[in-house]
Amino acid sequence: MKILHVMPDLAPATGGPVTAVLGMAEAQAELGHEVSIAATGDMPVNSRPGGRVKVLLFPRTLPFWMFSWSLGRNLQQLIAASDLVHIHMMWEYPAWKASQICAALGKPYIIRPCGMLDKWSLAQSAWKKKVYLELFGNRLLSCSAAVHYTSAGEMAASLPENKRPADFVLPVGLPVSAWEGLPPANVFREKFPETVGRRIVLFFGRLHYKKQPEVAIRAFQLLRSRCPEAHLVLVGAGAAGYVASLKLLAKELGLQAHVTFTGMLLGEDKREALSAADIFILPSLRENFGVSVTEAMAAGCPVVVSPGVDISEDIRQGKAGVVCSPDPEAFSAAMAKILNTPGLARSMGENGLRLVQRKYRWDNLARDLIGVYGGVLSGKRYN
Repeated sequence: MKILHVMPDLAPATGGPVTAVLGMAEAQAELGHEVSIAATGDMPVNSRPGGRVKVLLFPRTLPFWMFSWSLGRNLQQLIAASDLVHIHMMWEYPAWKASQICAALGKPYIIRPCGMLDKWSLAQSAWKKKVYLELFGNRLLSCSAAVHYTSAGEMAASLPENKRPADFVLPVGLPVSAWEGLPPANVFREKFPETVGRRIVLFFGRLHYKKQPEVAIRAFQLLRSRCPEAHLVLVGAGAAGYVASLKLLAKELGLQAHVTFTGMLLGEDKREALSAADIFILPSLRENFGVSVTEAMAAGCPVVVSPGVDISEDIRQGKAGVVCSPDPEAFSAAMAKILNTPGLARSMGENGLRLVQRKYRWDNLARDLIGVYGGVLSGKRYN
């Protein structure tokens, strides 16, 4: 099968949606399919997928809407040569242009909205999104063969008028390398000496208000009285002004010596941080999936997440961590309970790894997704 994935960009700062599409494409290529990704902009060499996946990057013509004249011109040929197109995210030019060309050529496409259709997301800059849906988005959705939701929570939270019988839920996964051959925990600590001899509390993801890193910092301040050897590590990039405000908050709370901002970590550097972590936290307002959470569980790390993380029920049922209200006191209490109970931390870490291996591994999920593609191509409908 010839599969084309279309993404607005492949920048690591875009976060989980990029991690997901790269892993998805690589797993499909491992199964022997011909897989390409078309996107705008650039990406670091060390974050590119394996050589089996063809990555096509086109410069942006304008700084807004991810508009790229060369992408639009080349998509015609790329889509014509493909059996099926999988479009990821939906507010930018690449998604709209790809859907237009697919409709004109009679080529089936699937749209993965990455949480952009849920009520919380649509409430942000609501009038702009309402206008966009009227002008472009509703047609993009209605002409698709199916909408790909990555969790039951995402589907349930999305507007009901956008759901059709063909739409389906299939999570994103991780490669086996996420839990095999992890680097020793001391490698990260040697690079960040302030963490030596400390219990690492890891926040990993975009530094964005939706993920509430400020709640992580305030919860950590409360944790210090219960677990004084703890050290907070925030891994990720964000808008310069917002990151500066987080650093100022840590300073005002007297935490400068106990909080580390690493910036974006990729590849082996990311694996080192995950391997060193004693606990992972994500007090997010809304996550349609939570790739960073599964990465932490794959590294055997117990997790504390908010109910807004759509795989939180799997975590609760799998006893892989604690799901609690995204406020400082609740998160502090949950972290203290885990860090001060070694047996509980160990069992949660083991349960998390088992959960990932059972439910979130790409070698299995890629086969399921190829089955969905085959059904779409044969006209089958999904519930």
